[in-house]
Amino acid sequence: MDSTVTVEGRASAQSYRDYLAPLAAFLLGFALIALVAGTAGGFRPTTWAWTALLTWWLVVLALILVRRRPGFLDLAMVAGALAFAGWFAASALWSQSVPSTLDETIRYIAYAGIVTSALLVVERRTAPHLVGGVLAAISLLGLYALGTRILPDRLGSFDSVAANYRLSVPITYWNGLGVFCVMGLLLALGFAARGERLATRIVAAAPIPLLAATMYFTFSRGAWLALLVGLAAGFVIDPRRLQLTFVTAVLGLVAAAAVVLCSRADGLVTKGATLARATHDGHRVVPFLLGLAMLSAAIAGALAVIERRLPVPGAARVAWIAVLVVLAVAAVGVTWQKAGSPVHVARQVWAEAHAPPRAVTGGSVGNRLFDLSSNGRFELWHTSWDAFRAHPLAGSGGGTFWQLWAASPRQSFATLEGHSVYLETLAELGIVGLAILLCLLLPPLVAAVRARSTPLVPLVLAALVGWLAHAGIDWDWELMGVTGAALLCGVALVTFDRRESRELPDWIRIVGGVAAVVLALASMASVVSLERLATASSALGSGNDTKALRDARSARTFAPWSVDALDLLAEAQANLGLRADVLSTRRRIVARDPNSWSAWLNLAVAASGTERRHAAAEAIRLNARAPRL
Repeated sequence: MDSTVTVEGRASAQSYRDYLAPLAAFLLGFALIALVAGTAGGFRPTTWAWTALLTWWLVVLALILVRRRPGFLDLAMVAGALAFAGWFAASALWSQSVPSTLDETIRYIAYAGIVTSALLVVERRTAPHLVGGVLAAISLLGLYALGTRILPDRLGSFDSVAANYRLSVPITYWNGLGVFCVMGLLLALGFAARGERLATRIVAAAPIPLLAATMYFTFSRGAWLALLVGLAAGFVIDPRRLQLTFVTAVLGLVAAAAVVLCSRADGLVTKGATLARATHDGHRVVPFLLGLAMLSAAIAGALAVIERRLPVPGAARVAWIAVLVVLAVAAVGVTWQKAGSPVHVARQVWAEAHAPPRAVTGGSVGNRLFDLSSNGRFELWHTSWDAFRAHPLAGSGGGTFWQLWAASPRQSFATLEGHSVYLETLAELGIVGLAILLCLLLPPLVAAVRARSTPLVPLVLAALVGWLAHAGIDWDWELMGVTGAALLCGVALVTFDRRESRELPDWIRIVGGVAAVVLALASMASVVSLERLATASSALGSGNDTKALRDARSARTFAPWSVDALDLLAEAQANLGLRADVLSTRRRIVARDPNSWSAWLNLAVAASGTERRHAAAEAIRLNARAPRL
């Protein structure tokens, strides 16, 4: 009797686990990306702090409940994430801007929390559910973004002049939204081509033309490059690449139709278009886009049925290979005839990449897709390389690129980012930092090669590689929602390769739990500090200077290195007429961040006589081209 009850209890528990584990993996992927990316792309420090807090408490919970021992690649990826956060924080010891380094450390604690919590929660059998959650979040946010463009009278706010009419919501950066949609497209293609169930393939294929339209409206050239690089990586490792190329070609035609349709809606692509024209053209394309989404779903379903019921004859495979070869040869021939030899094309592309961008003055904003200018990125990359050569081992300190660029003679425009995670890491953290970053990014690539026969792996790898390529030419690393999606793809790849493992030893759970609690408490302190900064700034804006003074001091209690708190403190003191206190606070800011041109400029405003002249001279030395100077 007792043994029967025990067996039934175990069966019930196993059934419960079989249901909850996939749901937990899906919700982890969906909630993390939807909430973080939906909050300005995860660019704000408050988002970093909350993400770190929640993920590290999730790690504590997972260590209590999870029994399995992680594999080597799991440990390597977690170690890489933790080591990068640790090295970034340690760089405060030699950083040229200690406040910048310590302020940004919480971002990397959050990234480590995302990786660690996901690897603990997700099992090999639930990895597809994690990827499905990420895809659902990207699709949801991508469709909202598309809605703000094709339904401008219903969603968002209309402005066809600002940012050259490039779609950026809710990520708030068009290139970031572009690569975000690229990852969604590749994951959707993976499920549409390799989903186990017919319903999965149909549902996954539906958003493909819609995400393609969203990506087009960002007018991001880097996104198209990331898409091509990602697809190439997926095709290379896929043992069934012929089937994948066929599904990609067929569904790609539907997506291309959506892009062509959108490109011909003048009100949606012309800078300076009126709300009435945008509304008219947007409403006109809505039924066509919905029709293409249904067509994409129907095609995916039909291909799945055919694939399962009718074996593909060898002659058909040979014919498809012949078609691909003919198309490739034709593409090369046409390009050679129109643009010249490969050497000539390479030289022309190199020259155009170094040229200044063409201004968008009229016509379709989509014309910028054919402009090959790097928009000043080479100057940014040269600045990073110069900084690396000056400090090759450890760099100038985490989060200091904005100061490197401000002081650089190459500076020709304002930016805070190096537009390449690899070169910016070399500049800020040296060769050691880049090596640690690679320890985080390489395990998923190794896992993908080892698990390449798993149906979803090639397209999950494609999504990750697309991001890796794009992160080399833009600042995706600072957008936690975008980078978080890529890291979860990496976690899924490592999990797909995971073998059966033994139980996690108690001592590892205890040590890991203590470390997770410490990181969670540090994240909580960051949350409180940032919340106090926000209330101080709000009080300052509403004229409540006494409250601003109090909240700024409270923020410093939880982040004593913060110069942002001192800045708000100085502004509140100025409004209250405490001139001597303002000067003292401005001096403290300069002492804490002596390479900040804005700190010296604010000191020049507060000071007088010789001190003012010296402060102004320092501000000019650190950023001679600042408009405020």
